[in-house]
Amino acid sequence: MWVYCVIGLVLAILVIFLLGASLGTPTGTPTGADDCRVLSTRLLEDGTRLEIVADDCKEGLPHTTTSTTVRMTQSIASSPRFHEIMTHERVHLDQKTRPDYWHSLVKRIWAYDLYEKAPQGVPANVVATLRPNPDTEAAPWAVWRGRYVFFPAYGDDKRLSTAKARIWDLEEGRLTEEPPEWRAQFCFEGACPHQWEHPYEIAAEYKTHPSQCPAAAVLLAE
Repeated sequence: MWVYCVIGLVLAILVIFLLGASLGTPTGTPTGADDCRVLSTRLLEDGTRLEIVADDCKEGLPHTTTSTTVRMTQSIASSPRFHEIMTHERVHLDQKTRPDYWHSLVKRIWAYDLYEKAPQGVPANVVATLRPNPDTEAAPWAVWRGRYVFFPAYGDDKRLSTAKARIWDLEEGRLTEEPPEWRAQFCFEGACPHQWEHPYEIAAEYKTHPSQCPAAAVLLAE
């Protein structure tokens, strides 16, 4: 009798194994559209760890993961824009290395307060649209002049590359456009920062491509 029990147990284990092989993937193997496998690693002269990742990682957008690590695809690392992109990403590395300094800096020179969670008054359906950004994930909600909540929001396609900057007006309780006072401070001759949903992205852009607007002038004077 016990022989039949052993045979049954072996058959059951074999069935489970075969089902797992056909329906699942081995543990630790990334799947889907956000394949962030690290293909190779380089240590740059300044100590930055550069990780080359699969093309589908964060839709191929360069980003930081820790205060010393930048990730990008091989095509970007081999492109003529590599040094320009690294200048931008090194600002994000410094922001992660010195969070207290940067929090106080953007508050002092630009009147931004940063928050880990959405401020009270932003409705749940708006909070749910937040698009995560590895470079600002510690405090993704930025409130300008105590009233305007800046954040990146997913569109219907849920893609990183097509997400838009949004502003919630805490006083009027609605989504709004950039206030004229904000444009006067952060834009020059109609040209505004490309990624204006967060002061950390604005700062990285100004450090990479200096603007003649008042906000850039005060930042670059620090």
